[in-house]
Amino acid sequence: MRKLVFLLLAIISIPVFAQKEKTEWGEYTYVYEDYISEKQAKETALQRAREQAINNVFGTILSRDGSIQVSTVNGIAQLSAFTVSDSELLGEWLGDASEPDYTCYDRDENGRRAVKCKIKVRIRERNRAKVQFDWHLWWSRKYEHAEARDGVFAEEDDMFMTFRSPIDGYMVVYLVDEMHRANLLIPHVDQTEGYYKIEHDEDYIFFKSEHDNQDNMIQPRELVLFAEGQEEYNQVYVFFSPNKFHRGNWDFKGINPDIVDAQGRARELPPQMSEKAFRKWMHGLRTDKDMQIEKKIIVIKKNLDD
Repeated sequence: MRKLVFLLLAIISIPVFAQKEKTEWGEYTYVYEDYISEKQAKETALQRAREQAINNVFGTILSRDGSIQVSTVNGIAQLSAFTVSDSELLGEWLGDASEPDYTCYDRDENGRRAVKCKIKVRIRERNRAKVQFDWHLWWSRKYEHAEARDGVFAEEDDMFMTFRSPIDGYMVVYLVDEMHRANLLIPHVDQTEGYYKIEHDEDYIFFKSEHDNQDNMIQPRELVLFAEGQEEYNQVYVFFSPNKFHRGNWDFKGINPDIVDAQGRARELPPQMSEKAFRKWMHGLRTDKDMQIEKKIIVIKKNLDD
């Protein structure tokens, strides 16, 4: 099996989809230390601004030891505040309705810097009765295997994915990169059905050449991670439903002679479509009330010590 080599660009799980769609502004100021890069700080501020927009409209349940302590809806606390150990947003992010607006601040009296992000987002009330499938992204490095800590990979890591669902269903996986391209990871390009069939309570492993899921599906090729800059961010989306659906159309696939690995070999890229076409395809999935989408953000660093 040939090794599929292409750009992957760090892990925050964000379910996507729900009931009634709204738009809302979110704003967040993130204060950070020197060991965090400005690029990473902007990404954190962006994610938290999105979460703040969700909280503004739908609220957040704060909990401790499994019991509800505080419920905040439209910014109004329903109970007195307690020290909490977990929280759950009552809405979900669907996409951005504006470009992020960043304001960077100089160091404060403690030597820390800050970045403020303001953004308008599309959100929906969360359906909290969804099936809880389980998936993880792992790296394989010199015969070692481990789950990517905080979503961080090193350049030239092999990435693989595990998946398990309590029900039968169908799955498609995309990666959206910093060049605004949606890369089809699952199903395999030659899988004519346009989806990967999942059986309940089975442990699946993807992107490992030595592993076969023994399910009569074409196994996705291996993935090797590369970064153009010192660190790059990508978004990995998992689409899962008990109802049949199909991947989107691609407008590019094959070898890219302009992108080469350390040995000078042209990288083989997965089928791709523009992020705009990907969002349109994703929008069409909303007719399936059972559709679930989860996202993890991964980062690849040329030097993990940076």
